[in-house]
Amino acid sequence: MLIDLSELLPYQEGEREYPVSYGKEMLSAYEVSSAPEFVLKILHSRDNDFRVLAEGSLRVMIPCARCLEPVEQTILFTADRSFDLSSGLDTDGDECVFLTDKVLDTDELIADEALMNLPIRVLCRENCKGLCETCGANLNHGPCGCGEKETPTRMAEAIMAAMNAAKNKK
Repeated sequence: MLIDLSELLPYQEGEREYPVSYGKEMLSAYEVSSAPEFVLKILHSRDNDFRVLAEGSLRVMIPCARCLEPVEQTILFTADRSFDLSSGLDTDGDECVFLTDKVLDTDELIADEALMNLPIRVLCRENCKGLCETCGANLNHGPCGCGEKETPTRMAEAIMAAMNAAKNKK
């Protein structure tokens, strides 16, 4: 949704609320499965000073870090951005990517906020077996049959090494 902020300039102070939702099918490289509507509040304090407030969520399909199966994740975001409309800069002096010629692009604002809240790592389940290193089969569906035995992950090897080192110290 595009909101023309120049319409608010004639008023010295004011507040407007807009019902919005994320309007794109993708968030970066991830499919958006659900984008509930929420309220975006725009505060105009004086001259070209604006503040945008919003809280919302997106449901996004993110691949499992081990087996690459899609996992639906809820991404919560909170936007609290203050900026000068004439310069297009926020209070830190950074360019506002969601502003173009006094028009606020709510999809860009939401994407900017939601991307900062993506999880670092997603697993389909805690005991995900991942993919066979030889043939690429998903080991959660059963053995792959390519003849390779399952190799422990680096994390498992590190844990085993630490446990053995602790035993040897006794």
